[in-house]
Amino acid sequence: MDKIGSVLLKPVVAGLFSQSGIDYKLFFAFVGLFVVLAALGSSWIVFLRRVNTQLTNKQDELIDLSRQLKSSEALYKSILTASPDAVVISDMDGRILITSRTASEIVGFDEEETPVGYMLGDFVAESYHEQMRANIRRLLEGENNGTTTYEGVKRDGTHFVLESNSVIIHDAEDRPIQMVSIIRDVTESRALQMSVISSEAKYKALAQELELKNQILSDLAIHDKLTGIRNRVYFDQRIVEELDLADRYRNRLSLLF
Repeated sequence: MDKIGSVLLKPVVAGLFSQSGIDYKLFFAFVGLFVVLAALGSSWIVFLRRVNTQLTNKQDELIDLSRQLKSSEALYKSILTASPDAVVISDMDGRILITSRTASEIVGFDEEETPVGYMLGDFVAESYHEQMRANIRRLLEGENNGTTTYEGVKRDGTHFVLESNSVIIHDAEDRPIQMVSIIRDVTESRALQMSVISSEAKYKALAQELELKNQILSDLAIHDKLTGIRNRVYFDQRIVEELDLADRYRNRLSLLF
């Protein structure tokens, strides 16, 4: 009889809830949940309070951590921006994330703008792109490239000699996430170096030329211009040398002429 009554009442109850706009399945689900919670008594309230306390504490910890990270990031950016070194931080796709003021100036940006958002390749001549990619691959493999040299390109298209030292930054799981580079515009120093090398070569050539001329003058001084035979000057030099040797070793000296 109970089953028959349930079957007969079900469509009636469903119809009433349908007319009132209430989902009767959802209603009975809440009723069932309420009955279960009532059966549990006050223990479920204590449990929910404990869970709520733990979630609140965890949320507070996350808020504090977020504040610390923001504070550290602000300090980090301030130090980097004020750094006299030309520092560039990029992601692993080569997109520039942060630069120091000096780095921005090197690639042609004024005080109001920065190259953040640009690609590293935007400031390296296209003919050097493959070399740059190869150097990054070596860094990812754990090699130390040391100082690398590229043909740099400023914002206005001016070319310059660019030196770079880079390292890869890894996260806690040892995944590469960023690359930090110290860059330098060495155009003037390279030009000066080439000038010094050129001057040294010129001075060396001049010294060799002077030495040769001195040798020629020395030969002319002790040889007769017409016959090429050694002259009286050479004779006087040699007789003094031979007399000194004879006196030093107490030997006799003979002279034939």
